[in-house]
Amino acid sequence: MANLKSPVTNSESIKKVRSFDAQQLQKDYNDFGIDVQNYFDGVKTVDLYECIESGLQFFSPNNIVGDGKFYESIQHFDWYYKDDKWEFDKGLSLINGGEKVLEIGSGRGQFLKLLKQKTEHAEGLELNESAIEKIRANGYKVHLMKIDEFEQQLHQDSLFDVVCSFQVYEHIDNIGEVIQSSLNALKQGGRLIISVPNSDCIFNDPILNPFNMPPHHQGLWYPSTFEKLQSIFNIELTGVYFEPSSFINKFRAAAVDCDIKKREGTTSSFQYYNSLMRIFKEPRLQRGRTMIAQFIKK
Repeated sequence: MANLKSPVTNSESIKKVRSFDAQQLQKDYNDFGIDVQNYFDGVKTVDLYECIESGLQFFSPNNIVGDGKFYESIQHFDWYYKDDKWEFDKGLSLINGGEKVLEIGSGRGQFLKLLKQKTEHAEGLELNESAIEKIRANGYKVHLMKIDEFEQQLHQDSLFDVVCSFQVYEHIDNIGEVIQSSLNALKQGGRLIISVPNSDCIFNDPILNPFNMPPHHQGLWYPSTFEKLQSIFNIELTGVYFEPSSFINKFRAAAVDCDIKKREGTTSSFQYYNSLMRIFKEPRLQRGRTMIAQFIKK
């Protein structure tokens, strides 16, 4: 604990939020047909901490990180690599025609394909070599490189108007360094567009959603985190956008909230009614699973 630091600020200004039983977490993954036992060798408890300055929550130990084999085991889920994501459409609407765009974590190139509607000046970064082969075969420019390596090669006249990422930042341990490298790749006045899971959404509560925990996710993002990043980096927040949530999802969320209370051992009489009233009374709980923030580099 003495050496544990915030992955955003690298400071010891952190606090413990809660703990999770590692054995239960492995069981939750097993329920989806995914064996993660090897990632938890010798780990009994996974602790969740919060960076006081940024509000980002992160897990400890920080070495429970998914590798290629792990991601191969989850990519068969139909929701994992969807081509028609809300955040793609919203992200595209935030980009102007002809702008020079860099996407961090291009996956199979879904967003690069959409970007053709707006600009011919788009590039991607990706670490999956097989994915890169497919992207390049479709005629898109993509680099097998991390953002910190890539931005060091850029000259002032080769900086980007927009750097964007979709469902990437929550997988990264050293996120503060990655944010700074992303900003280094931007022109002054350029825009950083970040899409991450909305941790205010009940469906994303890690107690019932193992995919929002290690070895899959390394951090939990809240809307307030975006606001606080302005005091850490030389950026200005210009907008936060939330995936719409259907009316029926509010009732489903109440059922999930009941299950969370049961897992926590805090359920009470009329729990479903209580959960439903809580969701309808708190607007933030009615938002969808995903959120996007846009920043301007000062």
